[in-house]
Amino acid sequence: MARTTDGSPRARAWRLVREQYGVVTRRQLLALGFTRDAIEHRLKTGRLHRVGRGVYAVGRGELSEKGRWLAAILACGESAVLSHRSAGALYGIAEERPGVIEVSVRQRGKLRRPGVKVRSRPQRRARCPPSPHPARPGHLRAL
Repeated sequence: MARTTDGSPRARAWRLVREQYGVVTRRQLLALGFTRDAIEHRLKTGRLHRVGRGVYAVGRGELSEKGRWLAAILACGESAVLSHRSAGALYGIAEERPGVIEVSVRQRGKLRRPGVKVRSRPQRRARCPPSPHPARPGHLRAL
């Protein structure tokens, strides 16, 4: 995705990627007007790198800590939030377990994602405490 400043799908994608610490989902790309073939082409040419189920790093595969956290949240679904030690690391009050991102989701059942400890919390309230990031889709959310 070459950087552009107009209202094209590429320009809108770059804005989103900057807001999301270098990650984007397949669903977001499709909503922006990218075709499945365009996404596959970017995967084959190294412009997109899979980092989770339906989640991609843009440009290069390495992500910042916030990029890794957001990729885990996006891979786990709309109800996902950082939790436990990962949430503590976001707020600067705990250290994260090396190699494990902890996420809680509202749905019941087992959700498995590599490198992510997913906890099912069907009774969890939808309201989260104030976060250092906006509470909107695509942004870090924590319990």
